[in-house]
Amino acid sequence: MNNKSDYSYVSSTVIWIMSLLSGYLTAHRVFSVGFTLPFALWYVFLQNRKKEKGIRFISGCLVLVSGIADLVFHHPVIFTVFRASAFLTGFLEGVKKLYDTRGVWKKVFPSEHAKYVLRIVKCIIFTLVFIFLAVIDIYPDLLFRGQTGFNKTTYPAPEELNWEGYALRTNLQYGDTYPNSIFDLMTCEKPEGTVIWIHGGNYLNGDKGEEDYSRHLMLVCLEEGYDVVSMNHAFAPAYRFPVPLLQLDELIGHLKTHEKEYGINTKKIILAGSGSGADIAVQYAAASGDPAYIDGIKENEIAGLYLASALYSPQYGADTGLVLSDYISYHQLREYYGKTDLGVNQTAKAADVIPYITPAFPPVLLSDGNTGTYGKQARRFAEVLEENGVPYEVLIFDSANDNKDLLGRGFDTVYSREAAALHGKMISFLRSFEE
Repeated sequence: MNNKSDYSYVSSTVIWIMSLLSGYLTAHRVFSVGFTLPFALWYVFLQNRKKEKGIRFISGCLVLVSGIADLVFHHPVIFTVFRASAFLTGFLEGVKKLYDTRGVWKKVFPSEHAKYVLRIVKCIIFTLVFIFLAVIDIYPDLLFRGQTGFNKTTYPAPEELNWEGYALRTNLQYGDTYPNSIFDLMTCEKPEGTVIWIHGGNYLNGDKGEEDYSRHLMLVCLEEGYDVVSMNHAFAPAYRFPVPLLQLDELIGHLKTHEKEYGINTKKIILAGSGSGADIAVQYAAASGDPAYIDGIKENEIAGLYLASALYSPQYGADTGLVLSDYISYHQLREYYGKTDLGVNQTAKAADVIPYITPAFPPVLLSDGNTGTYGKQARRFAEVLEENGVPYEVLIFDSANDNKDLLGRGFDTVYSREAAALHGKMISFLRSFEE
């Protein structure tokens, strides 16, 4: 085999690999496409130089044209063409390499035999991976099969319990419009207000009663004289944006109607949440302050927000700082906002709260980690709050900090010294609302 053909094989192999990675590096799409283009140009040049103008030349040209077009238009159809043509280019060149070297089996060169077998294995593995990624792109729910929660309309009977010395009532129902419309209520004496806590779970799972680390902060709220309502909501993909916000609106209306019955104080409502629960909280605050954000949300006065690892601009939700987290977050958000490519998903763009931050926005305590989460967005949100003169406190762990995962360990002082700082921030934040 001549050198030009070898060069073609090397460049086509890089293109082949990038056809797989470009579908995986969702937060780095421009990089993956841009990195592929020089190799595609080199491949087309070599094919033209060898005067080979067949299907491999055409597929190489298609990689170039669709790659440049995607950098300009960033359209999901163009990106699909780019990935498919890149895969086809690598696959065809790989098959040709196998055909050209088939004579190796007539010779007694064990090392060459092994190389030939490895090329066959590579073709099979690359093809299977490409098919898998393509199927997940079309049916993202397959990635989370068995991980999504159940949307239930029948619930266990309410119970009255004692939790850490505070009265706890479980499985109270706040509505019947959507599934999972239940909440737990933890009460203290002479409450200053009510904290409504919304659990995380990427809109796909989670529960109000799970013993997750957020319970440590709920206890802080009770100790500071705030009743705590921990709510459930319906799960995606069966129930998508903005259903959980409509449920939160229904819950607030229910609490106000039954304020005396529950013995709570709804004059001062603070929304709190972790992960997707924080997204719901901040989006609700934006909607209750501006009817243009979401139709059907009442103008309820929200006293404050506590947001742990919230996503403020969902269209950029595939940028968490870790490639695996990027990929998973990308498809989780497609389950909630619709299956359209996240970067051009109009529902996700419309859910961006940044344009709705005004000086009238409620005070915020926001926190985030620095690994596989939305620290970058938290910093941007803090800047917007600062620009609008909105009171806020912020605790974002820096990259040198050993506590990288806020949601995993950052709430519990047993595991994390940094959590003590977060608890302190929560205490001072709650006390700032005292009259």
